[in-house]
Amino acid sequence: MTLYFYIFVFFLGLASFCYSSYFLKENEKKTVALLYVFILLTISSLRWKVGGDWDSYFNVFERSDLSYLTFNWSFIYELINFTIKKVGLGIWGVNLVIIMIYFFALNCISRVLKLDFFLLVLISFSLIYFNVIMGYVRQSLSLSLLMFAAYYLKKNNRIFSLIYFLLSSMTHISVLIFLPIWIYAFRDRIILLLSMACIIGILIFGNLGSLTVQVEQFVIKNYISSGAYLRIITLLGCLISFFIFHKKIITKSKSFNFYLYYNTFISIVFVFIMLTVSSMTALIDRISVYFSFYQLIIIGAIFREYIPKNKKIYIHAASFVSIFYFVILYTWFLFGDYSVFWLDYNFIRD
Repeated sequence: MTLYFYIFVFFLGLASFCYSSYFLKENEKKTVALLYVFILLTISSLRWKVGGDWDSYFNVFERSDLSYLTFNWSFIYELINFTIKKVGLGIWGVNLVIIMIYFFALNCISRVLKLDFFLLVLISFSLIYFNVIMGYVRQSLSLSLLMFAAYYLKKNNRIFSLIYFLLSSMTHISVLIFLPIWIYAFRDRIILLLSMACIIGILIFGNLGSLTVQVEQFVIKNYISSGAYLRIITLLGCLISFFIFHKKIITKSKSFNFYLYYNTFISIVFVFIMLTVSSMTALIDRISVYFSFYQLIIIGAIFREYIPKNKKIYIHAASFVSIFYFVILYTWFLFGDYSVFWLDYNFIRD
């Protein structure tokens, strides 16, 4: 029954999008989008034992204490758990705060790039909502903070952008693969670069134990992620689209443009590794979470620049893209080895 519930929620969102795009004004459409987001917030935050890493995250919340607020493992995530536990909102409060941060970041980036927020929410449902927000919660927080860092790059506020990037790094150290973007952004400020290098050094040194565990789990044990090959389809489509339409996708911000070009480059590298070294698929699949944001930017920009403003054409195009993403997700639900962790939805407690 859970699978039918997910299908209903998706098509509820799609129907709401089509209706509001055709009949409502832009501000009214945004209100409908926020109501749909509220539904997603409720489903994600009030779940119980749903998601691949549920037990691990629940254990982190249960043992949360001041003694765990160190740089040895995910300082920002530990801080959120500690704060929510003190307030008394339970694990549901942690999930709620993190998903709210994600949608707030998505709203900010849609405004600064003039993208269709409701469309991005629909794509997020299939691309990010389950595997990331309802699965890898800590990494979804890191992704959201990375989105804020990119947002401030676009606004040419490098200081705030750097702060959010460092916060993202203190949540999930894997985000340091994007470090060259901020080296480029601060290439003319030696003191800040040295300060950033010191902070990054502390992060790496403090997380050596965590890094060792990750290497052992994803590389040495030779885990293979079959679902990665499904998820790579949409990334390849966005890469091709970027090469075709990049002139309209890039912005006036050099630093943000470098973010896009760097994502394109590293995505190609990771796709090549995934297709040639099967033992790296699990690791690449986990890191490619960050490329979800890249896909949202590409899709949103293409709809902004190239899809005719005719309501019917726009709705047809948006429906096709969002359904295509959902078919990828649905296929994983049916055949994925680990999708079982999402297919028994429990509300608050079982």
